[in-house]
Amino acid sequence: MRPFQLNRDAARDLEEAVAYLAQDSEHATLSLVDDLENGFRFPAQWPLTGHRRPDIIRSHLRFWTVAGYAIAYQPTPKPPTIVAVLHGSRDIHSVLKDCF
Repeated sequence: MRPFQLNRDAARDLEEAVAYLAQDSEHATLSLVDDLENGFRFPAQWPLTGHRRPDIIRSHLRFWTVAGYAIAYQPTPKPPTIVAVLHGSRDIHSVLKDCF
């Protein structure tokens, strides 16, 4: 069992990021997937370490940044749920405002 779970939106975000990078570089794609999967494991070990972003969203979500991507997660200990994987250049507030 993985120490984290991806919800449907986060899985779609990951697929979109992989598809976008795969257009240019298989190596970069594989590297990003490795980096993000390692980043997904972090909240499982330290669920409250990520930071809150009340400037973006008023919710219980925490954020952790990996390879230029904001990983939004619910800080539950068994297992934490990754709810979004968003590139830092995106307007994270507008993406998340309708979700939470």
